[in-house]
Amino acid sequence: MPIPDFVVALRERVGHAPLPLPGVIAVVRDERERVLLVRRSDTGSWALTTGCLEPGEQPAAGAVREVWEETGVEVVVERLLSVEALDLSVAPNGDQVWWLAVGVGCRVVGGAARVNDDESVEVGWFSPGAVPPLPAHQARCLALALMPDARLGWRADQSVGIAGPGTARAADWHDRTTVSHIGPDASCPRRWRLRPNPAGHTAVTESSGGGLRRRRRVGPVRRS
Repeated sequence: MPIPDFVVALRERVGHAPLPLPGVIAVVRDERERVLLVRRSDTGSWALTTGCLEPGEQPAAGAVREVWEETGVEVVVERLLSVEALDLSVAPNGDQVWWLAVGVGCRVVGGAARVNDDESVEVGWFSPGAVPPLPAHQARCLALALMPDARLGWRADQSVGIAGPGTARAADWHDRTTVSHIGPDASCPRRWRLRPNPAGHTAVTESSGGGLRRRRRVGPVRRS
């Protein structure tokens, strides 16, 4: 599909300057657990289905739309896989983008895989063990999709956190991982630090702008 109209309008104002944009990555699997890939027309490389979200568009709706537009396959979104801020991307024309990529796992419910627009030159199904090399962030999404118990992955201090029974090692929740949340009073952010303890549970230390701290247990982390 062409560059979204809202991005074109923004580029008229900012030129090639970096834009923060939301994107979606769809990991699509069929009843045989094969993974749907497209061979991109601009690079010739195989990739998962990806795309830019429209203003106000929910990630799940965007994933369904992108998969249909690019491959002719109808899907439903089953779960959230990852939320990741990617490195600065520079397009061949010089446009710069900071992508916030939301990865989702999808299941096929209809349609037939085919080249459905000009963004790809080939569409195919691959068994997980035969998937060709993917961009690093897409490979992380696929790895999460293949973990049946995984609930959520995100990037923090160059580590991926995976929340779910039996899926995370203590090392995955290293004590430099910090998640920030802005509450109703934006002047007083809350921060949580995730720390594994010997009992196999993740302890969350919460602090506020006033310096108050408390700890609470949020669930087991099974070590392998």
